[in-house]
Amino acid sequence: MRHLLLFFSLWMASVELLAADKDNMFVVCERQREVRWIRVFSSNDGKCKTVYSKEGYSQVVSSATFYSSCESVLNNVKKNVEGGGFKCHEAVLANVIEIN
Repeated sequence: MRHLLLFFSLWMASVELLAADKDNMFVVCERQREVRWIRVFSSNDGKCKTVYSKEGYSQVVSSATFYSSCESVLNNVKKNVEGGGFKCHEAVLANVIEIN
């Protein structure tokens, strides 16, 4: 029970940190059984990339010096995907850790 409580506490802390991390946006779009996602990655040098995934394949659709540029591309792709009948929502990225 103690391990479960510790795991839950660590997991909640990681979810809160990732939710507050706007430098790594992640959007999931669903239509029936189809799932697509769009994500902005920030690198240590301050640059960013926007990645779009559909049908299991990922593609870098933009790279830029400023995060706001990648965020704009993400929003444009999201708008186009929603125009195709998908429902999109921002998701939280979380890692699973195992405590023995």
